[in-house]
Amino acid sequence: MPWLAALLAVIGLVLGSYPNYSAREGIWIVPLMLLGKDPRLSSHILGAGCLLLAMVLSPAKNMFELPVFRFLGRISYSLYLVHWTILSSLTCWLVLRLEPALGYLAAIAIAISLPVMLLCAYGFTRAIDEPATRPADRMARLVMGLRIMSKKPLKPLAPT
Repeated sequence: MPWLAALLAVIGLVLGSYPNYSAREGIWIVPLMLLGKDPRLSSHILGAGCLLLAMVLSPAKNMFELPVFRFLGRISYSLYLVHWTILSSLTCWLVLRLEPALGYLAAIAIAISLPVMLLCAYGFTRAIDEPATRPADRMARLVMGLRIMSKKPLKPLAPT
């Protein structure tokens, strides 16, 4: 079903790119008509769901096991945390500096900022995220190990 994966990917990209400001014409009229007055949140959630389903159905899903994608998965939370600060500081500064000389091509600033974002996210992952999650991982392994060794199902908590 590669055609279904491709269709879902296109639908996911369209829905996921619904603008945060009010869009009331063009291609954006479809989510507006289907999802009601304020389709922003629903559109983004449905778009993400379509992209995820497209990836699962895609014949290229094994591609995501490549080391580069494993690395991006490892630093994804840290990248989520640091990207906005870098975009709103370094990238904006670069655009303001490059725009008089390059005009519209000042958008190249994002290409310059991307390695900085990746390096900061990697550093954040190594110094903060992984050390902070290690104890929780150990605790989860301990609890799961005890549960497996006892071979007894856990009792549900009594309602309060």
